[in-house]
Amino acid sequence: MKLATKIFKRDDWYVTSSFGNRKPIKTKKGTTGVFHFGCDYGTNCEKWPQYAIENGIIISSGIANDGAKYIWVGYPRINKKLLHSHLDSICVKKGQKVEEGTLLGYTGATGMATGIHLHLGMKNINGGGYQDPHQYEYQIEKFTNINTNKSVDELAIEVIRGDWGNGKERINRLTKAGYNAKEIQNKVNIMLNDNHKISEKNI
Repeated sequence: MKLATKIFKRDDWYVTSSFGNRKPIKTKKGTTGVFHFGCDYGTNCEKWPQYAIENGIIISSGIANDGAKYIWVGYPRINKKLLHSHLDSICVKKGQKVEEGTLLGYTGATGMATGIHLHLGMKNINGGGYQDPHQYEYQIEKFTNINTNKSVDELAIEVIRGDWGNGKERINRLTKAGYNAKEIQNKVNIMLNDNHKISEKNI
């Protein structure tokens, strides 16, 4: 699934400027560079709402030097952070946790823009340069029944039940979801040990 479809919750968007080299564009606030560090999506000149694609956190939000309203959203599971730029309005704040469907803001034309659109940028959370968001195919988590907004105790119970897989798979999935896998495993060990002691008393 294309990120734009997930963000807009609709698929009638269209690409107005691709990632990579392009001819400079004149705007009211100046001229853009020859390299485009994102992909622009048109919305038929309408201020469409934009939504979080899954559980994540608002890394930053504000107004760029050119006047563009923007937010960076981090998604630990997929190790990506997405830049939403040229927003008409912002509905979240820095540090806020979001989940699939959380309203982030509305598409606009703030900053160096020639019309209403979403400038979508993408990087890895752990570093590196900009990537082409239009080439990224979003994959929905295969274990869709797991609620990742739970306490360590609740997550430990899910681990014992087998909801998070085993071995390295479990560690990777817990880490990508933003949790401390070692802390959860320690809780699992305590719970299993306590259950064992209870069983021995009942013998």
